[in-house]
Amino acid sequence: MNLGENSFSGCTNLESLILGESIINIKKGTFDGCYRISSINSHIKEPLNMVKSAFADEVYDLATLVVPDGTMNKYLACDGWKDFVNIMEDSQQESFMLTVSCNEGGEVQFESQIVRNGNGRLSVNRNQSVTLTITADEGYEVKKVTVNGEDVTDDLYYGAYTLAQIKENKDVRVEFAKEVTYLSIRQAEGGCVKQRVECGQTYEYCLEAESGWLIHSVSFNDVIVTGLLDKNNIFATPAIEGNSTLIVVYEKTGKQATSVNPQKNSQVNITGTTFGIRVSGAEPNEIVGVYSADGKLVKTVKVISTTMDIPLEPNRVYIIKVRQKVLKVKL
Repeated sequence: MNLGENSFSGCTNLESLILGESIINIKKGTFDGCYRISSINSHIKEPLNMVKSAFADEVYDLATLVVPDGTMNKYLACDGWKDFVNIMEDSQQESFMLTVSCNEGGEVQFESQIVRNGNGRLSVNRNQSVTLTITADEGYEVKKVTVNGEDVTDDLYYGAYTLAQIKENKDVRVEFAKEVTYLSIRQAEGGCVKQRVECGQTYEYCLEAESGWLIHSVSFNDVIVTGLLDKNNIFATPAIEGNSTLIVVYEKTGKQATSVNPQKNSQVNITGTTFGIRVSGAEPNEIVGVYSADGKLVKTVKVISTTMDIPLEPNRVYIIKVRQKVLKVKL
């Protein structure tokens, strides 16, 4: 790999460099004007002659060049490299720079420092270990974490990442992003509709029953909201704050329903929940029959209280029979 002429010229905020082993040539003026560079960690094992103008004069005088073990004499024999006043082999370096940066959406804590939407630096000793605690703000998540360019996101353990036995400069970058929020709409049809939504927003849905069925109940995040439907069976969600679920239970009838009034026919009410169904208004000792979509009996449950929950497996369509009612729900 070649670093072209003036490719980093004028980067006045550049303070440290890590040069990969694949770099074979650094050309004229590559780091011209980068006078703040204070440390250069080179992994190049076979250095080639380099023009002195690759770096600013201040860098040759003040920066520390760290080279691979056993290569000191090779660097001292090469033009450009030999002009660095402070050269040491990797095993001689006793301290390193840990740089941590992140964007908005969370914070990174390490030692006594906390970084939010910016960067922080810490000098660490050779073989010292440092644990980073990464915390996303509400509504955000950790999208990516890199250490010296390597993606280590999958190595996070409950929001923590440990840099063990540090032997080189470390550049840690944490990227936060807004969480993806979904509203799952479950009704007695095949599959489940998942709509990507924005936190804090409200959404409207028009609920329609097929011929021979009417809307028996509607629940939003396990709360009964049937009474919030307007005359056209339109339901407006509250402001969505996280992943949410809208469940519609249908009741079999002899005609197409145009309104919702489950109380007309019976006090028994079946509500879909994220864990199964909730039965309310039934009499003690009444039997609730739960069947699969193809009519096979799943379970029968005897009512023991005015309101009781019946757990059922998710992602299935069920037919519920109780007190002459036939209902259909998708969980």
